[in-house]
Amino acid sequence: RVGVIRWAAVAIGFVGVLLIMRPGTDAFAWHMLLPFGASALYAFTGVSARMVDEGVPTPLFNLYSSAVAAVGSVVLAFALGGFSPLASLYDAGMIFLMGLFGGSAVLCLVVSFRMTEPSNLAPFSYFGIPIAFVFGWLFFGEAPIDTLMPGALLIVFGGLMIVFRERRLRRAGRLVE
Repeated sequence: RVGVIRWAAVAIGFVGVLLIMRPGTDAFAWHMLLPFGASALYAFTGVSARMVDEGVPTPLFNLYSSAVAAVGSVVLAFALGGFSPLASLYDAGMIFLMGLFGGSAVLCLVVSFRMTEPSNLAPFSYFGIPIAFVFGWLFFGEAPIDTLMPGALLIVFGGLMIVFRERRLRRAGRLVE
């Protein structure tokens, strides 16, 4: 059952998203809607990972989902115009490292989603927001604090409202896992 506080937290987070996206301005473009799809699929991953039989080894589970993602990536690449040739060995190395680090991160996420409730992992997801700010500033010289920070704070506040409420209810014995 989703109560008033959870809906309020979702609404606060959505206002934060709107502040970041700024629909109706020149800065808005259709591709800015893609993170909505990504967040819905991310949420589905967190929920569905707990539905898989505990007897299925997590690395095997991750291998199958990675294979499906690879097939989906190839289909998407062809649908959007095909593959681009690699410009240098450096680019190939960076793609390899992205795959290595990204694959390791996904494996860790799958293991953690299978071990606990997604709400227990939410603070780690929100920690990614300041990390993205710092990396964007260090590697790309971006410091969009004035356009992103108010929205990001609302998103984090809305999410943490849910996390703290669930923990309080769990301690009181009113939330069943």
